[in-house]
Amino acid sequence: MDKLAEVFNRHLTHAHYNVMSQIHNTRMSQGVSVMDHIMKMINLFEKLKYMGMAFNLLYKTNVILNSLPTTCAHFCMSYNISNKDLELTELANVLVEAEKTLKDNKLEVNTTDAKPYSKGKRRKRIVRGKP
Repeated sequence: MDKLAEVFNRHLTHAHYNVMSQIHNTRMSQGVSVMDHIMKMINLFEKLKYMGMAFNLLYKTNVILNSLPTTCAHFCMSYNISNKDLELTELANVLVEAEKTLKDNKLEVNTTDAKPYSKGKRRKRIVRGKP
């Protein structure tokens, strides 16, 4: 019976290591929505909770904010300054709104900075040779 407990414990340790590695190495990829990314992170934390390893809300929030791309750095800074303690689902909703605002601003910048292309009149220079 001790052998069985030892094998099971070894398997659990390996699974725990894998989930912890996923949590700390996961970064939000370009093109993935913020909601999908946060749900993935929440599921990883739930797996650890099922294995008997629970983390407090502050730690989970910091790991999730750290996994966001650099385009969200402004949001992360203002979130940390505001000292809000949002549940992870509330954090996801706030991040979705910030993502929409960021996309709207980016689209607005791209459309206003565009310069019309005009060829204009080009004169051909005639080079005359000396007689």
